[in-house]
Amino acid sequence: MRKALGVSALISLVIIVSGCITPSPDVIIWIRPLGYIIDTSYHEIQEIRLETIYVTCKNRVDIQANYITFEFYKTYGDEREDLIEGVESGFALDFFLAGGDTGFILGLPVELGNVPKILYDDTTIQSIRVVATLTGEDATGAGKRFSASASFTLYRYRPGIEKKER
Repeated sequence: MRKALGVSALISLVIIVSGCITPSPDVIIWIRPLGYIIDTSYHEIQEIRLETIYVTCKNRVDIQANYITFEFYKTYGDEREDLIEGVESGFALDFFLAGGDTGFILGLPVELGNVPKILYDDTTIQSIRVVATLTGEDATGAGKRFSASASFTLYRYRPGIEKKER
């Protein structure tokens, strides 16, 4: 009886302790719209604004997102991609989301730098894929970090394609 009671107490202790450990946040993001058409007046375009970035924490861990970065990749007709070196943008955020919920960030600016010029100067480039990476940590103070990425595409204007967001 004492042995069974001791085992039961040990199992209870393990369950209590494991319930106190915060799991790492399981975060996904997606972006709307999925693409933009950059027309020939590209030299005037300094930035675009993303309509919406949706953020979902799939598990029940509250999160605090604190930074977003954007990397640019040249995409060729053979589906090969090359990172555009030296062109990266990003900035600090202060975004809280309760675990299990979906929130959104509206009108986020993306600095393009010379990316539209690169798109138009090299006709072998079919499009430019922009990868957005949101980073942060759990909001409980346990120091569990997360990183979630999604992408959208910049397209060169071609006659016959309407000049509007895709």
